[in-house]
Amino acid sequence: RQEFLCFDEASLVAKLHAHMTSLCKSEIWCRRNVLGGLLPRASSSSGAEGDEVGERLRGFAFECPAERDCIGRQMGPISFCVLEEVAGRDDIFEELQRRLGSPFLQGRPVLIEKDWHVVAEEKTPQNWKDLQVIAYRLVELAIFQAYKDAKDHAKEREAAKLQAQADEALAAELEGRPAKTAAAAAATATATATATA
Repeated sequence: RQEFLCFDEASLVAKLHAHMTSLCKSEIWCRRNVLGGLLPRASSSSGAEGDEVGERLRGFAFECPAERDCIGRQMGPISFCVLEEVAGRDDIFEELQRRLGSPFLQGRPVLIEKDWHVVAEEKTPQNWKDLQVIAYRLVELAIFQAYKDAKDHAKEREAAKLQAQADEALAAELEGRPAKTAAAAAATATATATATA
């Protein structure tokens, strides 16, 4: 499951990283001003103090290139990945419902993969919880896409098997020989479809 829960579309990764950076800066600013007495503690709830700061983006991580740029700086992230503690959950659908507020894809549109960046662009997260919602929304879309791809692949294999059976029957007709039994044709077709896949 974890293999399809890694997002590497450049604009999506850049937007998510920008959101995280902005929240980190906001958190630092709030902490500095609250601790310095410039703001009353209650006023900082819109920044970091009122959030579950310990969570931040727990269960998710950015992946950066190991090499550095020409002046020795760490290069920006190239992917946004779901860690095993989220990807490997047995109750992933229940967790999605808890985080997103409704059952799987209920009240939320299905987006094709090239439009997933819209999820990170629709609304600027005001706190870590908002950013977690964006991350789990991406998980929801990725799970649906993986299921759809698997179904489409199964249909393609079935179509290839049926086509191979039809081709065998046609070849037998042209040669004037008996067509293979259904079992033998199916076995040949399956082997052909597997080799093609």
